[in-house]
Amino acid sequence: MKKRILFLLILISHGITVAQVYPYTENFNTMPSFANPTGWTCTIPGFQVYPNHGNGSQGLTKNMFALGPVADSAISPLIGPLTTTSVLSIQYRIMQSNLYPCCSYVMSPGDGIDIFALDGASAILLYNIDNTNHVADTGFQTLQLNVGSLAGGSGNLMIKVRRGPSSDFFADFDNISVTNASTITSKDASLMPQVFPNPVKNGDAIQLKNIPDDIYNIRLISASGGILNSFSHNLQGNGSLPLPANQFLENGVYFLQLTSGRNNFLLRFVVKN
Repeated sequence: MKKRILFLLILISHGITVAQVYPYTENFNTMPSFANPTGWTCTIPGFQVYPNHGNGSQGLTKNMFALGPVADSAISPLIGPLTTTSVLSIQYRIMQSNLYPCCSYVMSPGDGIDIFALDGASAILLYNIDNTNHVADTGFQTLQLNVGSLAGGSGNLMIKVRRGPSSDFFADFDNISVTNASTITSKDASLMPQVFPNPVKNGDAIQLKNIPDDIYNIRLISASGGILNSFSHNLQGNGSLPLPANQFLENGVYFLQLTSGRNNFLLRFVVKN
């Protein structure tokens, strides 16, 4: 029986196995301009490396012009294995196409940037940027996601950009990395956000530890990437999550995605009845 893990173990591109690396860092400065990024899988022309579209240098860019495709994606080289202190960091900005680089872009309904982890057959959504949470700015913003719950796995990052019916913008990315958090050491790994006890028995409340107080949008995600439940909850002093009493979870691996204006966590847990 094929063993499934969150991240894709082997990525085949044009019949060649892509090298696995960790820690992974990429600023696109050594790649050819006006070409697909070296080592990444994308369409032609798809995502391309453009001069002056990075944070003071070259960057990875997707031109979402109004008459072009409504969505496109780029898949990184194989990365891993991750550790309990792994952090994904991406710098990004969204700019008006016709006035580039003068003006920031205000996202419309239907516009979005989705960050995924792949397992080959499905994708786990790690984070979504859209008109509800994007702040228009000509400067680069930094997205940092704690992915330590995926420790031991290896796989690929996928960036998907999509546009609404009449949208027209550049999505620029730079300084992408998956590395160990400099502020976290193996000594305090026990202070990382986590679900406890783990495994969880079906019917028990899902308890959380080391989660900063905040109002979170919470998604319960299956191992295959399906969203099983979505709700908002004010977490104060950690505590438990109020999943519906009729929410039966079969034995297996699940993820909790907790997102607020200041924090984003992806927590892995096991249900064992």
